[in-house]
Amino acid sequence: MLTRNFATRHAAAGAPTWFYRFDLGGLLLGPTHGVELAYLWGWRGLRTMLGTGGPMIGKRARLARRMRRAWIDFIRNGDPGPRWPRFQADAQQILLLDAEDSVAPDPDAERRRLWAGRDVLVRTR
Repeated sequence: MLTRNFATRHAAAGAPTWFYRFDLGGLLLGPTHGVELAYLWGWRGLRTMLGTGGPMIGKRARLARRMRRAWIDFIRNGDPGPRWPRFQADAQQILLLDAEDSVAPDPDAERRRLWAGRDVLVRTR
């Protein structure tokens, strides 16, 4: 939720913001923090296969290509492309990266509601 709080503040300040949730997990751990890096960087090997749930073929390879395309577009143009809507503080449209990507308005709304007011970011004022 800290990342979402940061993105919400960033967008509310008028800064271009995009947000995603990586949902394609591996067999052992599910969609854990950082597993998407194997897709983005094309890592290989036994540990990568255990973390991602299999070799980088089929749906995994297609997801990796879509991710790389969006990141390259963002680097080149400052925008990851039309299939990834800009994150707004009020609308909270989030790209869900999975075997088939989708966009959802605030897919974690209930969880965010439960965490409301429990921000653990250090305040400087």
